[in-house]
Amino acid sequence: MGRLVLLALFALAVGCQDFGQPSDDDILNFTGTIIEETVDFYVIHSDTPLQNSSTFYPLNLPNSFKRDGLRIRFSGRVEISPNAQYLHLPLKISAIEALPR
Repeated sequence: MGRLVLLALFALAVGCQDFGQPSDDDILNFTGTIIEETVDFYVIHSDTPLQNSSTFYPLNLPNSFKRDGLRIRFSGRVEISPNAQYLHLPLKISAIEALPR
């Protein structure tokens, strides 16, 4: 009986998960340019706007990508807190690659 309950809970949990389906906050394969706005403060200027903004603040930009003017392709998730206002959309990067010049 205990195994049946565990199996039912597992099936319910798996059935409620969203495996790989992007949500409205997912950024998939956008292109853009890394801009150093001030000393050691980098943003990504996207070629495609999202939510009326074309500038993202990368929360986890790797040091090797901190180069002004670097063209990139990136994916990630917008991390917005309720009732917060942002100059740049906070973005947790899940994939990033430099594009050829």
